[in-house]
Amino acid sequence: VLNHFLHNIYYKYISKGYKNALKALKLIDFNFNLEIDDARHSLKKDNIKYNYVFLDAFTPTKCPCLWTIDFLKLLYEHLEDDGMILTYSNSAQVRNAFINAGFCVGKIYSEDYKKFTGTIVVKNKSNLDNLIADHKNNISVKISELSEYDLGLIKTKAGIFYRDENLSLDNEIIIKAHELEVQNSNLMSSSKFIKEYKKLNKDTKLL
Repeated sequence: VLNHFLHNIYYKYISKGYKNALKALKLIDFNFNLEIDDARHSLKKDNIKYNYVFLDAFTPTKCPCLWTIDFLKLLYEHLEDDGMILTYSNSAQVRNAFINAGFCVGKIYSEDYKKFTGTIVVKNKSNLDNLIADHKNNISVKISELSEYDLGLIKTKAGIFYRDENLSLDNEIIIKAHELEVQNSNLMSSSKFIKEYKKLNKDTKLL
């Protein structure tokens, strides 16, 4: 039940299956403190190391301040060595930010939905390898490394991540700076990469 709950981290599960989630929680002894504040400020002032982080900060275009490489570096500092971060996001931008923040990045596939439903990150490659092995025979959830396609997409303009060096910028400022960086970038566009990848890999699924 715990594994089922942990890996259903996307909105569909929360909105349509919240009763199942509540049942799972009843089987687990959870103690938590609710803090209503800017997550950047909260993390900067605490010294806690976390085992699990569920990053569910709306979409990057709506709340970029919690998807910047700088915020993810802060999460890295607050994560236990054998801890993990789970998020619903599959974007090249987010995955690239995680990689550049020092994480090892994998992806989650749902057999029920027949698609990738999130990203999982850890601090040590061996932990990711263990997770992949542990879920090899799982009938509902698979964990795997990023594919050649995923890594290629990360190297395009789609992989350019948000920045907030002092962890204090407003979302609007972060977005405008990102737009300017993308405009001035010499990287290949994601659409061109996808088109070329399809030509070279006609019999290979993109994801």
